[in-house]
Amino acid sequence: MYNRGRSCTTPLRQPCNVWNGDSELFETDLESLTQAQHLERFGELVLADSALHEQLRATPNEAAFIELAIRLAAERGCELTALGLQTAINQKRRALLERWL
Repeated sequence: MYNRGRSCTTPLRQPCNVWNGDSELFETDLESLTQAQHLERFGELVLADSALHEQLRATPNEAAFIELAIRLAAERGCELTALGLQTAINQKRRALLERWL
């Protein structure tokens, strides 16, 4: 299902460029993705779009970040929840702290 660098269209008819680690783009079926997969996909979209990245970086606090991330993800076909994002943030923090201990 690789399309050699062209954008793809999901079943929801939204364009997506998803990085799969091998410099290839692939088509995703958004209806079958789990919360973790939606979060990973949105993270890839953020890394690929500097304007989107800056929007998220400009949030004044964690609550505003979560609210904005949910809205921006939904606009791009990714279903995120506040609990899912908070859990992911806490896991990243824990991993960073464990690395430094």
